[in-house]
Amino acid sequence: MPPVTAPSANAPETAPGHSTGRRFGFIPLGIGDIFSRVHYPTSLLVFLSEERLMIDCPSPLPKILHEASTRSGMPVLLEDIRQVVLTHLHADHASGLECLGFYSRWWAKRRAIIWTLPEIAAEMWEHRLSASMAYDLRNGSRVEKSNRREDYFDVRPLDRTRATTICGAIMHIRQTRHAPICFGLKLYFDGRSLGYSSDTLFDREHIDFLADCDLIIHETGGQIHTPYAALAALPEPIRAKIRLIHVADEFDASQSVIPLLEEGRYYAL
Repeated sequence: MPPVTAPSANAPETAPGHSTGRRFGFIPLGIGDIFSRVHYPTSLLVFLSEERLMIDCPSPLPKILHEASTRSGMPVLLEDIRQVVLTHLHADHASGLECLGFYSRWWAKRRAIIWTLPEIAAEMWEHRLSASMAYDLRNGSRVEKSNRREDYFDVRPLDRTRATTICGAIMHIRQTRHAPICFGLKLYFDGRSLGYSSDTLFDREHIDFLADCDLIIHETGGQIHTPYAALAALPEPIRAKIRLIHVADEFDASQSVIPLLEEGRYYAL
């Protein structure tokens, strides 16, 4: 396989011939899989004009944001994260919710908005967050289970059958082939579009769902993820739109026919 020449690290990768008065782009906050020693877990920070939208929320969230700000030259603080699209509950995609919830409630004095499927919302509190976030200290010594999900988060359900408007963007979702329940998505904003596969086994119908987007971010890996060879074998017109994420440390980007996204870099749409 011929090597891919990476775009200049000094300039964002921008679709040719496109200019816009409104900012639409993203920073890959992490591009690694759950076992990575060199990358943060996969997540995205999407810029929608003045709004910031996180896709998934791993730990250590403040450090991830700080390093992305330093690398991209686009400062983003924890206080800027007000809305998250939560695709599923694996820890490498959801472990930062505790930090975000505590910060939002006690320092920012607001609730973080979480967009997700109803089935994921139903599991999010009791089976992931309540063991640490439900408890409060009364009279300086008595521990009580008194906090609720609603004290930290404004959870808003997504519908598989219709679009949702988030931060001025139109989002469509599709459930992926993955356990636990997970969904991919498409964002349309300012005449451009971004597709995100999320975690999934290879699914040609999911590729078809994403195919109309200007850029497609697709995961790759083993077990319950998409093999690189399956993506590399796609027809060139669709393959040319794809950028890889969620890679194992041993993934050799120099031998890939599909470019790998760079952690902490801003990409303009």
